[in-house]
Amino acid sequence: MDLTVKTTTGTLNIRVAAWIENNGKILCTTYSNGITTLPGRRVKLHETTEEAIIREIAEEMSVSFKNVETLAIIENFFTLNNQSLHEFIYVFKGTIDYSEIINTSEAEEQFHWIDLEDLNQLKPSIIQQLPQLIKQFSLPIHLVNKDNQ
Repeated sequence: MDLTVKTTTGTLNIRVAAWIENNGKILCTTYSNGITTLPGRRVKLHETTEEAIIREIAEEMSVSFKNVETLAIIENFFTLNNQSLHEFIYVFKGTIDYSEIINTSEAEEQFHWIDLEDLNQLKPSIIQQLPQLIKQFSLPIHLVNKDNQ
């Protein structure tokens, strides 16, 4: 069971995301609705956030997520399809075996690499600030993002 709470005024999600860099690029996923973000999904009941990101990367791409380190915790407030959402996103930095083929587990999402200079394509928008912030502050970083989509 995903950690999602629906209320009359919106939805609360607890989500994990992976920061995977390789040769100046970052791995991301684009969903069928056009939203591009870091790979990951929701945490399940009785699962730690680290267990969740390791499971999600294994399920989504059929690769092992290794050298896992908590990078950031993002409180994300946004509107999607006229619905108010509040997410807690735990972002983990780690590595995968880049020689392995990345498989898409869901037809609704496509994995691809983008240049670090193009992070402005990702949601939530505060992700584009992560490369500078991780140089300035000790990890993990706590961020608040307010977007409308």
